[in-house]
Amino acid sequence: MRKTVTFLGSPIRSFLVLILLSSCFIANCAAQTAGKYEFYRYLQHYAITIDPLGQILGRVSVYYEERLDPNFSRIYEFVYQRKLEDRGLHSWYPESGITLGAIERIYLIDNAAMLGQYVGVGGGLGMVNKTIAFRMTAEIGYKIAFGGGAGHYFIEPRVLMDAYIITNHDGQRILPYISLPFGYAWW
Repeated sequence: MRKTVTFLGSPIRSFLVLILLSSCFIANCAAQTAGKYEFYRYLQHYAITIDPLGQILGRVSVYYEERLDPNFSRIYEFVYQRKLEDRGLHSWYPESGITLGAIERIYLIDNAAMLGQYVGVGGGLGMVNKTIAFRMTAEIGYKIAFGGGAGHYFIEPRVLMDAYIITNHDGQRILPYISLPFGYAWW
């Protein structure tokens, strides 16, 4: 009877040996550090934004944005959403929700935080008709400043999707929106 020999006995052991050998190659490596950025495409560091058309579109939001890095910003937002009820249920009744949240954005043009195309994800905590709710948000948009890189006023068309992870059983779980907020940015 012939016995076949496998490399190190089993695929799991082979994988562990491969990881161990790989760690020997990267033990003395150091990450490159980025130097100080010499310029920003957009000079403003802070912005406040309001979405008055949200009353028509179903999601009113006010938020404060601050630049964290040349490519990243963080938003603190207050959101009021009406018509959160699931109309597919037989016993639905009108529901609305209020949440406070934070969103992290990455701007897709180098050194252009707070100007140009961005994507963001975040979450919020609040109330939907006397029930505690947790909301996750994903967004994509484009911020256009009037006056170029030195302008203070801007408009920000965006598409976003709110997903209520925790809410009552009568509410909708996923809500897509189109938004057209405008705002003011300062140094």
